[in-house]
This record gives sequence, structure tokens and C-alpha cells, in this order.
Amino acid sequence: MRRGISFKIKKLTEEESQFYLPIRDHFARFVTVWQTPFSQWLKQTTLAASSLDKIRLLRNLAIHEDAFYRWQYLELRAIVCGGQTSDDRVEKGILFDIYG
Repeated sequence: MRRGISFKIKKLTEEESQFYLPIRDHFARFVTVWQTPFSQWLKQTTLAASSLDKIRLLRNLAIHEDAFYRWQYLELRAIVCGGQTSDDRVEKGILFDIYG
């Protein structure tokens, strides 16, 4: 059984970086004025980005792969709702982080 999620970090080219910079700035300004629990959570950039990226990866596996394994479901559920992961870690989940 496979444990955890693995992914490669892609370094942006200069052209890609220039493309995404205005989008990133606009999003940062938007989150600053948006006063909700979710926006406050998004300001925790490392935690939010990591959690959202894991959800994206698992969602893509669920949609595009032939089989969605139990460990993948446990990871996704733990990231979103909290609970025990496939390797017996206990996560609070982003819903608890945002609204708890």
C-alpha cells in the first residue's frame, strides 16, 4: 500500500513568473479586504497552499485514475474534515482550522 502523497515542485520560468505575479498581487489584495474565516485561513499562506495543493492532487487522482485507493480517500477526508490518515497521523482538517 502506498503511503502519503508525492509530487514534484516545478520552478516557474521567468515568463511564467511574470504572468502569475499580477494575479498573485490581485488575489492578495482581495483576501486582505475579504473579512471571512476562510480569507483569514488563506492568509496562512504555507498551510493554506499546502492543503489546497494536496486536495487538488487527490481530486485529480479521483477524477482521472481508474481506481481511487482507500489511503487516498483517508488522506482527502483527513485534510478536509479531519481525522486519521492512512499512516495513522491525526489531522484537524481545514474545516476545523477555518471555522473551529
